[in-house]
Amino acid sequence: MKRAASVCCITPDKEVLLVQRASPPSQGLWAFPGGKVEPHETPEAAARRELEEETGLRIGRLNLWRISRPLDGTDTPAYEIHVFLAPLARAPVSALSDAADARWVALEQALTLPLAGDMEPSLADLLRAN
Repeated sequence: MKRAASVCCITPDKEVLLVQRASPPSQGLWAFPGGKVEPHETPEAAARRELEEETGLRIGRLNLWRISRPLDGTDTPAYEIHVFLAPLARAPVSALSDAADARWVALEQALTLPLAGDMEPSLADLLRAN
C-alpha cells in the first residue's frame, strides 16, 4: 500500500485549515493539506513539505494523530494516510501547488463542504473532542 501524509492544523478558536484539491482523484473536494510520501521521506517530512507546498505555511511541532486507510469497495486510491495534528494560531495561507483554494474553516462549517475521502469522520472526531 502506498503512503500519504497530511496535516490537520487547528486553532484555539476551533478552525481547521483545508485545501480544495485542484487535481484528480479528489478534484474540487476539501481536505487537510497533504499528499504522497516520496521514497526518501518519512511521513512527517512529507506532511511538512506538502503543507508548505500547498499553503505556504511552515510548521513547528507535529504529532501523529491517526493513520487512516480507505474502506474496501471505495474508489479512493489505496493509500495509508498518516495524519498529523498541529495546534497553532491562525496564520495567512495561500492556495499553492495543486490546491485550488486554501482557507481556515470553522469545524461545524467544514462538515458542510464537499469532502475528500475519510475527512468527515476525522472532522466529526475533532468536533467531539473540542
